[in-house]
Formats: sequence, C-alpha cells, structure tokens
Amino acid sequence: QVTEGTSHTLLPQLWEGKVDLVVGRLPARSPSNGFEERELLEEQLMMVVGPQHPLARRKKLQWSHLAEFPWVLPPPSSQMREPLEHVLVQHGLALDTNYIETISVHLTRAYLYQMDAVGVMAKAAALDPMQPLEVLPLYLPRLVRSTGVLWNRNRPLSPGTSLMIACLETAAARMREQEAAFPEA
Repeated sequence: QVTEGTSHTLLPQLWEGKVDLVVGRLPARSPSNGFEERELLEEQLMMVVGPQHPLARRKKLQWSHLAEFPWVLPPPSSQMREPLEHVLVQHGLALDTNYIETISVHLTRAYLYQMDAVGVMAKAAALDPMQPLEVLPLYLPRLVRSTGVLWNRNRPLSPGTSLMIACLETAAARMREQEAAFPEA
C-alpha cells in the first residue's frame, strides 16, 4: 500500500509501525528520533509553469514577474513551505492569497497545465518526459535535505522492506548516472 502525506503525518505512522518506510525529503536531523535513514538523491528544486504559461520559455526573468500569477504551494506542514516562503518574501513576493496547497505532484502538474500558475518541483518531476513542465530561469537555493528513505530502527526490517530499500537505491543510482551523463536534461 502506498500512502501520500507530509513528514508531519507519515513519521508518526512510521514510529507506530503503521507504515514500513517513508520515502521523500529527509526531515531535519535528530539523533534521538529513532529512525534510520538512507540518502538517495540530492535534487534541485525548480520554479515551474505549464507549457502554455506566459512566462514559459523566457530566457531572462525577474522575481517580480511572478507576482501577478497564482501559485501551487506545499501545505504549511511540509518541510518545504517555510523555507520557500522565506525565499519568496526575500524577493518581494507576498503569498497572502491566490494559491492552492497540495503535496501531490500529479495535482500540481495538472493544475499547472490548466492554469497560468507557478509551482516548485524537484528536477526529475519537473522534466518528466511524458508531461514536462517549463523551468523558469530563477535560482532557488537548497531549501530542504536530500530525498531518501527512513525506517524505524527499533523494528526489524521484513525481507520485502529490505528489498524495497535495495530497489530504491538501485533506481537512485540510475538517476544519478543519467544526471551525470545528461546534466542539462
């Protein structure tokens, strides 16, 4: 079973044994949290829009150009929200209204394809060859830790859970190799 959620909702379930693994952005490090973790990918976050967006394919852009458009934001309980808001405020963008909140990459992509909105997404998700988004030429600093996998160190891993971790590591290694071979992709 696959369950989507934020660290805020998934980590308690991991601790209680309701889920075996959490895959996603690694939370802030705490040696006493009771979790083991394995880093999988260091992915840059990118500002993205749908291919029909008025700012799509622009070579130069100012942060102020984003002010008139709606946003797709991670919810306040996500690790990315506060640091993202901090960066946007630094660049004069106040997000008091005109945004939706979701953790779903699929909903974000669909919304960006339908609306002239702006979102933030990891590079691999943004450049999905089946439905790519347009990456805006604005730099985002590192906002969150790497993508990885966590499990409860106090519970033995089942053979299936161990196999899943190995599969995730193999997939991440392939993605890193692809990135090294085609860094501009």
